[in-house]
Amino acid sequence: MTGFPRDSAYETKTAERKRNLDDCFEGAGIWAGIQVRDDTKIWFFLLTTLVPIALAWLLVWSVVSLVRWVSRGFQKPAAK
Repeated sequence: MTGFPRDSAYETKTAERKRNLDDCFEGAGIWAGIQVRDDTKIWFFLLTTLVPIALAWLLVWSVVSLVRWVSRGFQKPAAK
């Protein structure tokens, strides 16, 4: 069985892409380490993600409660 012919241009391009990918992973790891070490950014992230979720749940709960309260006001009284 014969192997595929070696293409030096392909191998060079592949090696270059691998170096670029390794550099990218290294940079991402450094950036992530810097971001995690900065506590103010963590608190800002939590504040900007969790507070809107809590406010949305409070709004939904308020609307549901209001609709239930209004619908009870339109019910006819039970017969005695």
